Amino acid sequence: MVKKKMSDEDKMLLRKQIESLEKLEKKLNPNKKFDELDEVKKIMDTEIEEEELTEDEETEPEPEQEDQTMSYLEALTIAVQMEADAIEHGLLLIELAPEGDAKNLIEIVNDENDHSVIYNKILRRIKKRGQDI
Repeated sequence: MVKKKMSDEDKMLLRKQIESLEKLEKKLNPNKKFDELDEVKKIMDTEIEEEELTEDEETEPEPEQEDQTMSYLEALTIAVQMEADAIEHGLLLIELAPEGDAKNLIEIVNDENDHSVIYNKILRRIKKRGQDI
């Protein structure tokens, strides 16, 4: 299976999400580190680093497929991106929300972070084993 390259735009988006997570962490409690946010930032950093390491490798063109069904790996990759998008939107909402709503939105973003961590762990395990499910 050929790994699709991460676009520069995607890398920039991930870096912005990392920065947003760091800002959120400081807003929540400047004197405390949040393990969940650190884990998500680490996963995002790893995704960028892995992509940059493989960026110079040639990629084979995708073979045309008659069957348009999605593989587990493809679906999982989409789920990871959807969680990243949800986190980004949640952080934006937190920045814009009145104080009374921010607490609930933080809870939602934390849930999305948890989902992202789980999806990324599964994705890394599959990629490590070289499985094409």
